[in-house]
Amino acid sequence: MPRHKEIISELLKTFPKLEMEDAELMLSVSKEETVEAGKIFVREGEINAYVYFVLKGLLRSYVTTSSGEERTVLISKEKMQTASINSILRGEPSEITIEALEHSQVLVIDGTKFNKHSKIEMKLALLAIENQNNRKKKYHDLEDQLKQTGQSQISLSDPQSRHMITRNNITEVAYNAQTTVDAKHCLPIDYKATNTNDSKAMGNMAQRAKSILHTNQFTALYDKGYHTGSEFEIAHSLGVDTIVAIPTVAAQAPNPLFNVENFKYNNTEDYYTCPENQILTTTGKWHEARTYRFKRYTTRACLTCKMKSECSKAKYGKAIQRSEYQQLIDDNKQRVKQNENYYKRRQAIVEHPYGTLKRQWGFNYIITKKGIDRASADIGFMLIAYNLRRIINIVGKNQLMKYLQEILSLKSIKKRIIIALINLKKAILSYLTYETKYYQYFSINLCSR
Repeated sequence: MPRHKEIISELLKTFPKLEMEDAELMLSVSKEETVEAGKIFVREGEINAYVYFVLKGLLRSYVTTSSGEERTVLISKEKMQTASINSILRGEPSEITIEALEHSQVLVIDGTKFNKHSKIEMKLALLAIENQNNRKKKYHDLEDQLKQTGQSQISLSDPQSRHMITRNNITEVAYNAQTTVDAKHCLPIDYKATNTNDSKAMGNMAQRAKSILHTNQFTALYDKGYHTGSEFEIAHSLGVDTIVAIPTVAAQAPNPLFNVENFKYNNTEDYYTCPENQILTTTGKWHEARTYRFKRYTTRACLTCKMKSECSKAKYGKAIQRSEYQQLIDDNKQRVKQNENYYKRRQAIVEHPYGTLKRQWGFNYIITKKGIDRASADIGFMLIAYNLRRIINIVGKNQLMKYLQEILSLKSIKKRIIIALINLKKAILSYLTYETKYYQYFSINLCSR
């Protein structure tokens, strides 16, 4: 009897449209079954008018694609139910297969008998299942959209925002703001809203900075998120010096003395010398990685080397992959070593505007959900407000007002606009470049909410 009451209670919770007498009826046209993993309750294509209510265990409902792939559409845990809607409501062959994933206890409800005697129709009781099927269709449509467009993500909140890592291993659906900040006065001079991470941002922002400043005589400081070989190549082609933090190398030797950085490269002869003075050579063949090409360097001496266990766990010994951008990466490493004090300034430069915007003013996220252009406008308003206040703090309110009044006092509207723009551009460039040698790019993540 306690078991009977417990099941009635669970049925009433699961099927909110049921009255007590309907739950009693449902139980009277049911039977409990204890089954092992792999038990098939319904096969796709069969007509089956039973509802399966899980008392204990786990059931899976799946469809079979034209290629024979099994695609799971619903996992039913304890106190959940599953059934073939086609069979129960329309008397048609089942669109799904239902199987037990583990040892399970299932209440098998005869939908035909229940419909015959109940005061309400079974379709009301199965509303929850139908909702699940609607959700299934929605997700299948999204999956088809991904395949058709070749995109890796679809955002249902803001169509152009993307799921990305914001800090450490924390991820959010967000936009990313790439920003160029003046080192002397901590004034943002450029920004760009993106929906990608930092790894491919350095080259484009360096190009934009060069266009704005009309010079490449500046040094750009970056954190390790920007450390990408192809981006070093772009910066190098622009003639812009970069100092980028060096990320931790994932592959380390059992003994740190045999890490790759301790192998000397001969640029003229194109070979490496290991700490044991053995030569690692390449066939000259370029191999294709996902985003770059590399050459592979090995030596047969590894097979008989007494230090092999200290150097590599690989069966045939050490193999070094040298990226096509390795020389540029090495050059950056030298600049980091030679300019340690410069790089230490990076965070101080960046935290001034973004500490103010995010911590003091509360601009932790943007308020639009209408695409990247609206997001860019939001970020732009924040930076304009910051720059105006910052300039007032530097030159004073009276000096700024005097400059603005000079602009407004021009008689000709056409002249006013043209001259104002020219003067403003000259003033900003002069203001920013005077005794200023270092600029900083920094990424913040502003989430749509």
